[in-house]
Amino acid sequence: MSGAFSRQYEDADLIPGQPIPIKPAVPKAGEYPVDALSPKLRAATLAIMDKVQVPAAIAAQSILSAAALGVQAFVDVRLPTGEVIPSSIFAITVAASGDRKSSSDKLALHAIREREARMHDDWQIAQTAYLADKAAYGAAHKKATSTAGNRNRRDIREDLERLGPEPIAPPLPMLVSDEGTLQGLQKLFADAMPSLGLFSDEGGQWLGGFAMAEEQRGQTGAALSKLWDGSPIKRVRGTDGVTILRGRRLSLHLMIQHRIAKRLLSDPDLKDQGLLSRILVCQPETMKGQRMWRDPDANSDLDLEKFDAKLYGLLSGEMPMDPQTRALTPKIIDLSPEAKEMFRQWHDAVEVELRPGGMFDDITGFAAKLPEHSVRIAAVMAYFEDRQTVQISATALSAGIKLAKFYAMEALRLIGIGTADEDSENAAALIAWIRDKGHRIVGKKWLSNNVIPKSIRPAPPLSRAIEILIEHGHLVPIKGGAHMRLGEKEQFFKDAYTVIEDAAE
Repeated sequence: MSGAFSRQYEDADLIPGQPIPIKPAVPKAGEYPVDALSPKLRAATLAIMDKVQVPAAIAAQSILSAAALGVQAFVDVRLPTGEVIPSSIFAITVAASGDRKSSSDKLALHAIREREARMHDDWQIAQTAYLADKAAYGAAHKKATSTAGNRNRRDIREDLERLGPEPIAPPLPMLVSDEGTLQGLQKLFADAMPSLGLFSDEGGQWLGGFAMAEEQRGQTGAALSKLWDGSPIKRVRGTDGVTILRGRRLSLHLMIQHRIAKRLLSDPDLKDQGLLSRILVCQPETMKGQRMWRDPDANSDLDLEKFDAKLYGLLSGEMPMDPQTRALTPKIIDLSPEAKEMFRQWHDAVEVELRPGGMFDDITGFAAKLPEHSVRIAAVMAYFEDRQTVQISATALSAGIKLAKFYAMEALRLIGIGTADEDSENAAALIAWIRDKGHRIVGKKWLSNNVIPKSIRPAPPLSRAIEILIEHGHLVPIKGGAHMRLGEKEQFFKDAYTVIEDAAE
């Protein structure tokens, strides 16, 4: 064991001969540092917390992601290394059904929905004009390419040059996508605005669908990672040939339930590929059972209105982009001299903890990007507060670092420790069921016919679960088999096990 995982046990006082826990308990979540958010983001976060009664992390993730969508088209950041990075943010919030994550997102994304509605009205007018222009262009093109009247190649070329390029369809009136596939998202970047958000309060629909099916997982992870990096979208298709889209920006916020989170955060392919290192993950403690009725503060609506007005203004602004390709050309802002020195110190502090046995030993991929996460968060907050921002101050970066530290602690809880794989989950469910039944001896064949859940009954998962329980001291094989009492009768089982009592229960 190493890093955070080993520290789960180094101070434990295990009783000799007692079973070892199949998986370490996940520590409770820390408090989200709401005070580190910039004024408008902080006020909006507190307003959602007040109106919806959700944990700070749920409200803050919704607000920070919405703000990132508003900012990312306008600002890139130059790191002290000289590398220029987007201000986009990828976030995942883990919460159960009934934790009011949908209500939180609805308030945070209100201005985005309002802007999309206005864009749709404008698009209908532009689309009508485009279709008329396209028809006129088609007729003119047909005439220009006609060979009637002894027109030669030179005549046709000159007429085509005078005709000019084909009209471009107006971009689809969408800023946010909440479902679909990777291919659908890439096509949306070709047909819609160059700055998009992948936001869903039911993120499991996206992650659990085709986009994250096993055979597509690596491709999807790599494509999303490149979008986070700001790299061009490159597609090669037999139907529509080669497509290269430059200057696209994506911010992501998916709200998912614990079952999906376990699969995602323990996926070795996504961890090795690098997608998980680019995502700010948090799993706050539920507030269910504590949300007694009360009237919200009157100022909460005012604070959300101010946030909406600011976000709507950003989304309504003219994006800096090429009119033909819609490739974004965001302005580049630098860190102030004081912020650069703070960045260097933060970078070195993180680097020290990446060593074997260091604090971040179990999350080296994510931790290595902590300095960049800090800068992205700082850039979003600084530009959202003031569109005249030309530098990231030390104050803004300090706030970004404080928030990044919170996400690092969450990563240690949820990624570094790791969620148990399916075999461990089955083993935990199996021993819990056995102990609930009160049996001191169990036979494997009997388990295969009776254990709940039924998904454990087939030979492969049952055998693996039993192996784990033996390794952890919960079951002890009985040489030569044993009789198991079933009601008033006893039945002999060749493969039988003694159930070890767990004094911790």
